[in-house]
This record gives sequence, C-alpha cells and structure tokens, in this order.
Amino acid sequence: MSEHTRDVRASHVSSPELPVFVTEENRAKLMAIYDESLRHWPVPSETFFVDTRFGRTHVIASGDPASPPLFMTHPMGVGGFVWSSIIAPLSEHRRAYALDTIGDIGKSELADPARYPKKGRDYSAWLDDVFTALDVSAADMVAGSMGGWIAMNHAIYAPDRLRFRPWMRIMGNTKALVGQPFHIPARQLRMIHAPTLVFLGGKDGLIGSASAAARRACRSIAGCEIEVLSEAGRARRSRGSSRSNHPSILRPCQPQRHQVP
Repeated sequence: MSEHTRDVRASHVSSPELPVFVTEENRAKLMAIYDESLRHWPVPSETFFVDTRFGRTHVIASGDPASPPLFMTHPMGVGGFVWSSIIAPLSEHRRAYALDTIGDIGKSELADPARYPKKGRDYSAWLDDVFTALDVSAADMVAGSMGGWIAMNHAIYAPDRLRFRPWMRIMGNTKALVGQPFHIPARQLRMIHAPTLVFLGGKDGLIGSASAAARRACRSIAGCEIEVLSEAGRARRSRGSSRSNHPSILRPCQPQRHQVP
C-alpha cells in the first residue's frame, strides 16, 4: 500500500480542541491506533482536511479521482479507518471518501468545542460543506450506525446531493461531541427519494426486531431494498464478505431493487 498525506484545502494549524479526548494522553493513544490502522489500509490512498462551518474534517480518499464519488460515514466512536475491510471493492470503480465525523473520535477537529452538530439538519449542513469543499455536486453514500442516521438526514435535507445510499445498521452511543441520533418520524422518512439499500442485523439488540425495522423502512422509504442478515450482530468493524460485493454497492447507479413486502 502507498499512502500520501496532504493538507491542501485547510490550514495546517492544529486545533486546541480536546474535549472529545479529555486529555492529550488519550488523544495520543487513540491517534496511534488510528495511524496504525491506516498503515494497513489495503489500497492506495491520500489523507487531507477540508474546512466546514464546524471545523476541519479529515478525509481518507481512495480510488481514481476521475471516478464517480462515494462518501462513507462511520459508526459512532470510531473513525474513517473502520472501512478498511471493504474499501477495496468500493473504491475499484469509485472515488471513495471515508470521512471522520466532526466532533467524534477521529482526526476531524471542531473549531469550537461548544459548537458542534446537534440535530440531523446540522449534520446535513456539515456534509454539504464537505461536498462543496471537494467540488462534488452529488454522490453515492455508504454509511453505518450513527453514520447511517447522518446519511438519512442528508437525504432528507439535501435530497439533490445523494444518488444512492446503502445503510449498514443504525444508531450507537459514545461521549463524543455529537448530536444524539433521535428517532426520525415516518413523515420525514417519506422525504427520502434516493435509491436506498438497508442492511439490518438479525441479532443487533439496539435495533430491536429486524423484521419490524425492515417493514417500517419499506413502508416509509419508497422503493428501498432491505437485506436482513439473520446471524449478524452489532460489530464495530465492517467485516469484508460477499455482501461488500453486492451489485447495488459496486454499481450504485444501476441498482437491482428487491422490495420487502
């Protein structure tokens, strides 16, 4: 793997922001884990920061810059490196941007610890800033857990920005400076028009009944596709498997639709 680090779109000045990590020692330990994970990133990549209204957002970019864009938002309490096990197939035909959610554990830095995204609309505005900084008008998204909630809100508040959006489980909780993933009512879910693929874990206790969640999603999101992985629980890491080669993820502009009755 070759990795090149650059920071051409944002200032090199480091933020004094520490509340997410509490102490400098914690930050150093977590960043060492992050950097070690990046060393095992399986495809060529580059890392850099872009400026947003909430602060600097760290990006891991992989794939041909001329390919269609794909954005990835991770579960709470980790970072963009969590996608390492499935980044190879996802970046083969896409320019994949793995983001560190602003205010969460990762390399993104809040400009002001007292001002962080608190609601879905705030996260959509943050993503909008990232899209603009990268000169992307619309993109596909892959998202997990808290990242899935963020992606849902972007589909609601900025529908023209998204083309296709797989979710990989929903929700999570840490003490990071992030908004809580509140329940999204059906009337808002009905505002989502991007073709959507939802993965649900049959043994994921936080979502309750996967079948009930699948029925609700299908009732509320027009044309969505649901895949319930009956033996899957709630893993922190996205595990490589045949489902990371799902045709709807690898060729999201031409997804196969299989609705749940």
